[in-house]
Amino acid sequence: MCFTFWDVNVRMEWDTTLDISNTLEVLSPDTVISHQLMKRVWPATQRDTCFVSHLRKLDLSIQNTQDVGSWLVINFSTEHPKATSKCIRAKVNVSMLCQTFLDPPDIPKEKATRENLVCKIYYVAHANPGGWVPGSVLRTVYKREYPKFLRKFSAYVQEKCKDKPISW
Repeated sequence: MCFTFWDVNVRMEWDTTLDISNTLEVLSPDTVISHQLMKRVWPATQRDTCFVSHLRKLDLSIQNTQDVGSWLVINFSTEHPKATSKCIRAKVNVSMLCQTFLDPPDIPKEKATRENLVCKIYYVAHANPGGWVPGSVLRTVYKREYPKFLRKFSAYVQEKCKDKPISW
């Protein structure tokens, strides 16, 4: 889940809110700077974002011995000289943590199939669309769109990975 969320090469396949998604700079194999142009929602002005995106494998087995693999993606707004547009710049701070567990928990990892995987997703996003938008409107949109995004994204990842081997 986290790798797909982080991977700029497949972002346009699952994020239907984007017109353009570009990698501006690769800081390391697990950290990039991205610039995205959102689809315009009439009558609002078009928005863009520029952010650092970092992917990290975590060892959370100390906190939970059932944990067989945890990944974290952090996206946070930044400025970059190549991130130019005439749009309003939205600011984002997003974290996605995915913890994988086996069901049943006593099955050996090497014998596990995708049917034995359970993933807990923790998604936190703070987005400031820039410009002026009433807070009540933003809360209504976020309350509806975050769960919709997580359902759609989860279904996309499940479909893309169903015939692939498990990568621990």
